[in-house]
This record gives sequence, structure tokens and C-alpha cells, in this order.
Amino acid sequence: MKITGVETFIVDGVFRPWTFVKIETDSGIVGWGDCTEWQAAYSVAATVGQIGENMIGKDPMASEAAWWDNASFMVRQRGGIAYKAMSGIDSALWDIRGKALDAPVWQLLGGKMRDELELYWSHCGSDRRRYSTQLEVPYLSNLDDLRALGEEVISQGFSGIKTNILDLDDMPSLPPKKNGVGNSGQINYQQVQNAVNVVGTFREVLGPEVGIALDTALSFRLG
Repeated sequence: MKITGVETFIVDGVFRPWTFVKIETDSGIVGWGDCTEWQAAYSVAATVGQIGENMIGKDPMASEAAWWDNASFMVRQRGGIAYKAMSGIDSALWDIRGKALDAPVWQLLGGKMRDELELYWSHCGSDRRRYSTQLEVPYLSNLDDLRALGEEVISQGFSGIKTNILDLDDMPSLPPKKNGVGNSGQINYQQVQNAVNVVGTFREVLGPEVGIALDTALSFRLG
């Protein structure tokens, strides 16, 4: 079995692009990988294309050799975008291997460690505030909407949520994060109070058993 083609697809994910890698073989088996980079999708896709040209005719089952060969090929650009591109290719090669051997990749990697995983709702509320129309979900306007969202978390059986500092209509508007060039990393009382309101409202509805994490999006420093 030989690799006959490497292709990328940049897909509109509403609030960020998703980048997928497709690797074709002469046996008809096709592998899919993911190398999403939100701010540099086209750069990653171009790098996949460049690396892919070097992979035509090679054995897709030799994923370990391919990784180190690609690392050598990108020796002056290691890290960052290069490794993201290589990871998309690598996961597509593992997909081919699983299909060729008629086994799920988790078995090929050593088997499962557990039968179930706890699931949390990432950015709970944030995307409804910004992208409700595109996602076709209710707009998040105020703390009452946040309480209703908490009920939805419970009804869907999530064991935890991750939310953000939300600029809701019935809370004071947040000040701009930037002060001069870049982000100062400083936090003020208004932002702390906003976080308290968001987390506190969720806690009212979710009770003590559902976990709550607060994502500050790399906005603050510790000292």
C-alpha cells in the first residue's frame, strides 16, 4: 500500500475554522486527520501540502518513520505550525492503519483505560452570547438566561462545565482588556465581581456536585 495523495480541507466552524487532512492510498483506504489552528489555518494547510508532496509513494503503515522523516524535512521550522501540520498527517496515517487492520486506533495504541469518561460543557454560555444566530440556540442575555442554561446542563447529564467571564446585559459592562500594546494581564474589581456573579449563578442551579471551571482566556497574570 502506497500514499497517492495528501489534501487539506478548511471548514467553517462558525466561530473558528477547522482544518482536516485527507490521505489517499492506492488500495482505496482513506485516512482523515485533524490539525486545527484557529489563527493560522491557511499556514498549517500550506505546510501540510508541502510535507505531503514528500510523502507520495511511501508506506502509510510506517507512521513512526513518517513522523521522523517529516521532522527532518522541516528541520529549520520545527515546532508551532510545522508540528501542527505533522500531527494532522500522523493522525490520518493512524486512521489508515486502523482501517487496514480492521481495528479501532485505541486498540492499536494499547487498549482502553476505562469504560466511561466524564463530559463537561466547554465555554458554557460564551458561544450563545456571541453566536446564537449561527448556532440556532437561544441568545444569552442575562442571569435568568444563565439559570435556564444551567437547567439544560443538568438535563443533558454533564458532570461539569467550563465558562468564561460573561458581559451580560444585567451586569456592569467589562472594561477593555487592553492597555496600550497587548494585554496588561491585570484584573480589576469589576471583572472579579462579574466572575463571581457568573459562577455563583451557575452554582445556584447546578448544586454542589457539578464541577465549574472558569476560563480567563490567557487574560491575566499571577503577579
